[in-house]
Amino acid sequence: MRMRRFFHGLVACALLAITGGGHAAQPPRPTVGVYYFPGWYRGKGDPTNQWSEWRRCIMKTPEPRALCGFYDDSDPRLWGYYTDWMAGHGVDFIAFDWYYNAREEALNDSLANGFLGCVSRDKVRFALHWCNHPLDIWKHPLNQSREKLLEMTDYASARYFKQPNYLRIKGLPVFMIYDVDQLLAFGGFAAVKASLSGMRDHARRAGVGGLHLVAVYSRASAGYVQLCRDLGFDSFCAYTYAGTRHPPVRWDSQNIPYDSCVASCVENVYPFLSRIGREKDLVYWPTTFSGWDDRPRAGVEKAFVTSGNTPKLFGQMFRGALKYADPSEPFVMVEAWNEWGEGACIEPDQRYGFGYLEQMGAALGRKPGKPRVPSAGEIASWSVLGPQELAAAKAIEGQPWEPKKPIYLETGTNRLVAPAKLPLTLDLRAGGAEVQAGGGKIERRDAEGLLFVSASKDPQVYVRMPEVPIDQVKRITLVAEAGKDAAGGVPVELFFLTALYPDSSSFCSAPLGLLTAGKLSIATSEIMGWTHFGTPLTAIRIDPGEKAGARVLLKQLVLE
Repeated sequence: MRMRRFFHGLVACALLAITGGGHAAQPPRPTVGVYYFPGWYRGKGDPTNQWSEWRRCIMKTPEPRALCGFYDDSDPRLWGYYTDWMAGHGVDFIAFDWYYNAREEALNDSLANGFLGCVSRDKVRFALHWCNHPLDIWKHPLNQSREKLLEMTDYASARYFKQPNYLRIKGLPVFMIYDVDQLLAFGGFAAVKASLSGMRDHARRAGVGGLHLVAVYSRASAGYVQLCRDLGFDSFCAYTYAGTRHPPVRWDSQNIPYDSCVASCVENVYPFLSRIGREKDLVYWPTTFSGWDDRPRAGVEKAFVTSGNTPKLFGQMFRGALKYADPSEPFVMVEAWNEWGEGACIEPDQRYGFGYLEQMGAALGRKPGKPRVPSAGEIASWSVLGPQELAAAKAIEGQPWEPKKPIYLETGTNRLVAPAKLPLTLDLRAGGAEVQAGGGKIERRDAEGLLFVSASKDPQVYVRMPEVPIDQVKRITLVAEAGKDAAGGVPVELFFLTALYPDSSSFCSAPLGLLTAGKLSIATSEIMGWTHFGTPLTAIRIDPGEKAGARVLLKQLVLE
């Protein structure tokens, strides 16, 4: 596929030279999508509306406050404004969070009645983003078996994929799947691969041509990209990268400065994943996010927050994402239009107005002019809250509401050291490298290896080593084997300690894979951020397993 695109590119260049074209062709403007959380409407059959997040949490906190009020988003009149604002500022399609399980669809009035009932719906396209994670709203147990996936495909084909403004790539309707790991829980790799193939077949039989499948998640590893490619996905993106702990923020901090998120995405995440996507032949859609703040849902004590969010900083992230869109399929995602309960919103609000949309429009060369806004009467007419509730919400606006402060790592300083002799073998057997264990115990250490038994969800085996310049290491290999009772293998993650970051950081880490017996190996070119970890490398932490009771026999760690 890549070779064909390369060949066509050569032909295009040759034609340009023959015809005397004096200007290089500009890359196409990326198609921009925005995630949309549905359900901001009056609940049918629920006269109390107690389930509504407007009532349950948003009105009880000092912010946020949407420009359109506490709206009912199943009202097509609201969508008349939305479609104008989106189209005017460069949003090409809406990725509706779609909740479906075993013949049951939920939270769909926003799409079915609001957007699809709007007279200006054709200004913006839409796609389904299947949120396949567990929810307590389902009447039946979560079921993502092949049979249920094929039923779902038939249902979506009939109801949504045939809509004239449904998003298509090369004629195929785009179907986004949030959680690949959740899918794999229903039968494993072979079963999911067969199910995805079967979904394409059913879509063809339904008359929509097939499917363009997009894997959506926040993992950012080469192994995950390869997994998605092997399963049969066509593209991959993320929902948000807000949870990535960017140094010097500690792994357990509940607050991350947003400017560090922006810098990490632009300088690290986007270039890494776009390169890995090209190498694995899976198209990457760079994903941006306006922030994260789930205090309305979780409360101050339990919330996770990105602090210092501004439209200007979001504009920097968005411009960075545009640069890394794949020319063969240029798409960029934005999280989100209206995640009011999670603090990720580009929808106009009372604090920043149209600031986020203006940043996008400017980056895309749009000049929408002064947008029309709903009148006070319109806002009142579609409000989910009554007059007394509105007054109560107004009374607490602007009150103090501070998140927890960021917690930072103690950082060191890079230093130069002499090149090491590689390969370097760190022997984990008796008499070998210095080790230290946590979250479990070393049951024995002899000539066969180091037998470690985990006692928590966070097992750790630290391996001290001679200092090695980090840019000298090209591959890391673990020789080990999992206990016989480990069905499917034990997941292993590595953490890298350096002079710059002498403490464990989720930024300075990499998933190694599932351990059964033999070797797990990773090239450092497939470790995101490797060149930003600092130097020299001073220790490696092995995390074998994610639950208590995992047994692994560690033998060697080899650096090449």
